[in-house]
Amino acid sequence: MFLPVSREGGNVDLTYDVLILYVLASFDALAFVSTTWSVFSSKFPTVSALREIAQICAFDLIFGFCILSVVGYAGSLNLRACVEAQSFTWFVFILTPYTYFMFMCALVELHRSPYDLLEAESELTAGYQSEYPGLSFS
Repeated sequence: MFLPVSREGGNVDLTYDVLILYVLASFDALAFVSTTWSVFSSKFPTVSALREIAQICAFDLIFGFCILSVVGYAGSLNLRACVEAQSFTWFVFILTPYTYFMFMCALVELHRSPYDLLEAESELTAGYQSEYPGLSFS
């Protein structure tokens, strides 16, 4: 496992911190792909998971463009340089539309309403949960 901590106990100053965090944040789509691939007994969990994968991929692109705008203003992919670039004015005030987009992307990543397509309470089939509890009996 990758942990950006040195043996002396301090944080390691990496060159591509922002890129590493973006890749780690995008791994949740792989979990939905693997669970969709494992169940072929019913079409409802598959359709629900594919819908969630499409939403995650769409919002990951928006999330990437928001990160690129912050990196463009900071001039570096290093997190420490991004923080130091905000010493005069926070990027929240400069990049206000991107702040709203980042908030929407955070709601998607956390599966909060109105972006909770996979676990929507209004659906009768309960999404991916309709077939997975029965796997132990097959």
